[in-house]
Amino acid sequence: MHLVNMPKVRVQKYSKGWVVERQVKTWYGRKYWKHIEAVSGIDNQPWYYKTMDCAVDEAKKHFAWDLYQGHARYT
Repeated sequence: MHLVNMPKVRVQKYSKGWVVERQVKTWYGRKYWKHIEAVSGIDNQPWYYKTMDCAVDEAKKHFAWDLYQGHARYT
């Protein structure tokens, strides 16, 4: 298994807590950061984690799920 075109991911500290974000690029080349986990029912509101470790653990679960889903499509 090889990961290609993996987006840049960061864990950023905000006043309310830690947020996991990935870098997104528009069709005309502008790059910006967007959260990968949102508050239930509110897509534009990021989910804040209390600690950086919790944010990293949840990001690992998120990407692991994407890898499992991608693997199931090609088998």
